[in-house]
Amino acid sequence: TFVRFDTLDTEVSLHKLLGEKVDVQHIYLSGFSATILQKNDWFNFNDIIEHFTKKKTDEKKDTTPSNWKVILNDIQIKKSRIVYKDLAIGSKFSLKDLALNIPIIDLSNQKSNVDVGLNFVSGGSLRTKINWNPLKNYFLIDVNLKNFSTAIVLPYLQETMNLSSIAGRLNTNIKIKGQTKHIMNLNVFGNVSLNDFSMKDNKDKNGNKVYYVTDENQQIQYINLFKSQGMEALILPSAIDKP
Repeated sequence: TFVRFDTLDTEVSLHKLLGEKVDVQHIYLSGFSATILQKNDWFNFNDIIEHFTKKKTDEKKDTTPSNWKVILNDIQIKKSRIVYKDLAIGSKFSLKDLALNIPIIDLSNQKSNVDVGLNFVSGGSLRTKINWNPLKNYFLIDVNLKNFSTAIVLPYLQETMNLSSIAGRLNTNIKIKGQTKHIMNLNVFGNVSLNDFSMKDNKDKNGNKVYYVTDENQQIQYINLFKSQGMEALILPSAIDKP
């Protein structure tokens, strides 16, 4: 099953429909569960996308501007979970206790505030707040990640590195501020920390040590030396163990 849910409650102001306005008073969704499967370019919801994106040759496109206004108020999703499985490499990523709170989405003037909270099955939590207003050419994203387990990325690192285990807890408190018309013109500020980090290769040669270089060209001899011993070196933008 791709998607299921236990309870959906919504309320719409019917009399406002006469004035070409869809005003949804609230949308409450509880017990939502989604399972996403991927294998290379295939997803288990491809048929849904194909159904809605398939073009009909005999259908003429209506280019008449619409006067309808759509406002969605008080959107809440609680007690929900999402499971993602990468079948190609055998990776699994699970989110539990997913909570989503959106006070208002006004599609007529395109502004929205979004609060997202969730817990990871492997440990840790994520809290995100999004303030988005295209009319004022502005957005602000607040990302707070606590005690995220880095072990979840092991299957992806094993595709290029000879690793048997990786451990550590990632914490971030980041704000991203920018302009909606120039999405890549960003101001990012905050802090990131990685605690109790360890990495071990399959031959147990590294133990809890991580080797790294800061210049791939100038330190190529060290990279080749590590490879000759069946080890890998991380390439970082700057030194992390300055005296």
